Amino acid sequence: MDTYYFKLRNWTKTFLYSIFFLLSMTITAQKQFDLNPSVSQLPAEITLESLRNIPGLEMAKRARPFELNPEIKNHSGLSIGDEIQLRLFRNKNFSAIIERKSTDINGVTSFALKLNKY
Repeated sequence: MDTYYFKLRNWTKTFLYSIFFLLSMTITAQKQFDLNPSVSQLPAEITLESLRNIPGLEMAKRARPFELNPEIKNHSGLSIGDEIQLRLFRNKNFSAIIERKSTDINGVTSFALKLNKY
């Protein structure tokens, strides 16, 4: 009788720990966002000749028109630990994790991101 009780007790403990672990994984799972509204339709790069004629971009090596993803503009769904895909150009893609998020007195929100693999 004692061994049955101990086996049941150990099984119950293991089961509860497993449930707790699975719940904690779903709660802390990071969400992924993309910096651009549409991944498949990145605007073409601005040519080097055109860059020379745009004030402030004379020294730029690469540039393209940019529009921020509405999910990031409305930052209420973003939290520390979430991942943001930084698709800067068609051949340049970086992944970053939100390390800090702060909103100042004027309502301006800023993020500090850490690039993965750097």
